[in-house]
Amino acid sequence: MTQIPKTQKPEISFTLESDDEGGRYLAHVAGKPEPGELTFKRRGENRILVDHVRVPHSLRGNGIATALARHLVAEARAKGRCDRTGLNRAL
Repeated sequence: MTQIPKTQKPEISFTLESDDEGGRYLAHVAGKPEPGELTFKRRGENRILVDHVRVPHSLRGNGIATALARHLVAEARAKGRCDRTGLNRAL
């Protein structure tokens, strides 16, 4: 496994694929062919459930799973769907 040096944060871009039932965020790291993935399901009008996070072996140990979770929360906040108690409305 080749880790990115701890003093250097990987350059990550995110994409979202979703529908009425759920979706996934992909974390693309510059120079790496396989993205990290966070999948979720919608649970009614006001909730989502993160059901899986996958990070390829070549990216493990670089904070990709944390970056995916933080991105999901940031997106929810930007859309006004997160309050002090956490995510309160579906993405």
